[in-house]
Amino acid sequence: KEPLSKGERAQTKMLFERRFGCISCHRTLNLVGKVRGGISGPSLINSGLRLKQDWIFHWLKTPQKFMYEGRMPLFNLDEETTIRLTKYIFGIRTNP
Repeated sequence: KEPLSKGERAQTKMLFERRFGCISCHRTLNLVGKVRGGISGPSLINSGLRLKQDWIFHWLKTPQKFMYEGRMPLFNLDEETTIRLTKYIFGIRTNP
């Protein structure tokens, strides 16, 4: 469960924000620590302090097992992408 390297973090941030559009619903932090993002989904700020990596991983793989109603899409993520997004979300902290 090594953290993402700086390069991996930048690439995964692009997936998080642009490819999957997570920022449309979830609050997160930009590079200088300013809050940004949507409010319809739970905030992901300091998620690594509240959640375990295994839980984040399983949520991303099968959100319907945790939530019967709601807007969280099922992305059918491959294992590598799920691991990277898990590490990225786990690392969103006000004090890294």
